[in-house]
Amino acid sequence: MVSFEAFDGDQVDYNPLFATNLRFASRGEAYEWAHKIASENGFALVKANSGRKNRSQPELFASYFRCSRYGSSKVVYDPDKPKRKSKTVKCRCLFRIRAVENYHVQDNKRLVLWNIITAKGFGCHNHQPTKYKDGHRHYAGLNEEEKAYVRQQYRAAVFPRDIKSGLHQKTPDKPQPSSSQIYSETSKIRKELRRERNTAQQMLALAVESNYVHWHVTNPDTHELTHVFVSHPEAVKLFRAYPHVVLIDSTYKTNTYNMALVEVVGVTPAGSSFLIACVLSPYESEEGYTWLLRRLMDLLECTGAAPSCFVTDRELGLVRALRTLFPETPHLLCRWHVNRAVESRALRIHKTVFYKDHVLRNPESRWWNVIDATSEEDFKKAWSVFSEKWKRMGSYISRTWGEHAKKFVLCYTNEYFHLGNTATSRVEFAHSLLKAWLKSAHLTLDTMWSRIHSMLEAQHSKIRKELEDSMSRPKIYLHPLSEKTLRVVREVLLQGTNLNLSTL
Repeated sequence: MVSFEAFDGDQVDYNPLFATNLRFASRGEAYEWAHKIASENGFALVKANSGRKNRSQPELFASYFRCSRYGSSKVVYDPDKPKRKSKTVKCRCLFRIRAVENYHVQDNKRLVLWNIITAKGFGCHNHQPTKYKDGHRHYAGLNEEEKAYVRQQYRAAVFPRDIKSGLHQKTPDKPQPSSSQIYSETSKIRKELRRERNTAQQMLALAVESNYVHWHVTNPDTHELTHVFVSHPEAVKLFRAYPHVVLIDSTYKTNTYNMALVEVVGVTPAGSSFLIACVLSPYESEEGYTWLLRRLMDLLECTGAAPSCFVTDRELGLVRALRTLFPETPHLLCRWHVNRAVESRALRIHKTVFYKDHVLRNPESRWWNVIDATSEEDFKKAWSVFSEKWKRMGSYISRTWGEHAKKFVLCYTNEYFHLGNTATSRVEFAHSLLKAWLKSAHLTLDTMWSRIHSMLEAQHSKIRKELEDSMSRPKIYLHPLSEKTLRVVREVLLQGTNLNLSTL
């Protein structure tokens, strides 16, 4: 007999709880019954070794159900490796019961059923009962119904913490699984969906399955994925219908591979933004942007249309690529980024915020007088006053922004059809919306694509509703129009001809 006093047990014999005349059709049913009784009393059972009942009846089997804290830790200390900080719940508890097969006669039929048999001397635990069962894998483990729920929610791009909250609402009385259990189950689902594909292959397979228009480039030496272009089929239709204004910007911290994610955004007649395409690239370069712009040209090839205007920040690789592939298409620089750069330079030159504000907001020689000039004559006059008053700032602006003045000064941008988009604020909002859906900066490619796909589905549903509302409910959209647009509209009204967007 084993003494249980040295192990701080409760010295209670639990054998009477398992003494029953019930017979079970399988070992699984016997285990479920015994585990339920044990769980109600703060203990967990696990299936242990099994074998033949005895030599006289080799066709019948017996199986032990032991306490989950039976045995000891299997972690072996290796002096050549750093010692792992780990704990074990194993405490050599010897509690056990036995399930055995027996022949039983019922309705003149001979049946093989399982009986529960207790063992004298093995009915006590050498540890206290479990008080808090939440997160314990033996009490709060996911059953088949809960696993099906996790799979359904995962396929709908629901985040694990929200899945955990949903499980709590479905079964409020059951001990709740831990976050690690949810993540472990989603990891199994992801591996099952991938089959034997890696994350990049899985992403492209999902894109093909959802009828995305996609292109990709791989490194011929390492076979690594270097560039990926994906566009939702609904986004392709929207882009071909409304190719007028295209905004391009890149963002980081969206995946575990540190690849830049370039978002190409368009504008609908109802004033909504839509994501034309997502492009993954390991770096921002003229070569990468040239490849991206050629893919945009391929999307519009069947329509013969071309963008009326591009709006970007001062990414030199993108600027050079646009100048090469779209030499006739107006290119605007984001006024917000220009102003931020000028403010930052003013602070570096004059050292104090007072001088920065004085340079930028002085009524007579402020920077806003230059970029908000409504005519070329006013622009030259404002620039002359500004550069004479602030020579060091004038030298910096001439050197850095002089060749780009026609891309952000109001008197020049008003000549282009841009629907009021003189900054990349739409793309910045697209970045924030995307990251709200991703909620992590360390996603694999297939997981990132799945969440982007869910975001696009929701976005296109909203756009379809807005376009339908715009046709059934007249609404005035107050977009600031360029001088050229106003001039064309005025001529149309005077002559009574149809308005041709290609002339804008």
